[in-house]
Amino acid sequence: EEEKIPKEALYEHVKEQLLNGTVSVDLSDKNGATKSNSKHKTTFRVTCDRIGGPHAWQAPDVEYEIGGAIAEVMEPLGWKPKMEDYDVCIRADVVGGLVVLGTQLNVHDMSKGRHFLKYRNAVTIK
Repeated sequence: EEEKIPKEALYEHVKEQLLNGTVSVDLSDKNGATKSNSKHKTTFRVTCDRIGGPHAWQAPDVEYEIGGAIAEVMEPLGWKPKMEDYDVCIRADVVGGLVVLGTQLNVHDMSKGRHFLKYRNAVTIK
């Protein structure tokens, strides 16, 4: 059986990557213009989806640990966690043994199936 990584190790790893500059958050909009400077206060939230496992933690644990690491490192730049009406959504997708971090560009959750409705053949809906 594979060794399960404790959630505290995830916090320490993300914090270390942020401090080393290995991981950074791009605040550019779709046109490439930057939305932030060092004096701008930015709000963020972390959202997680998990695929595969087994893991020693659930998705809310990942959100909490990564959000805590980001808040601690980015606090001098004015970053604050905010669960609603935030500026940046950080995605933490866990796929098997990998954690992929990124910024979410789309506003609406594409997994809810709204994008399928336009293209669904009426014959298949009964």
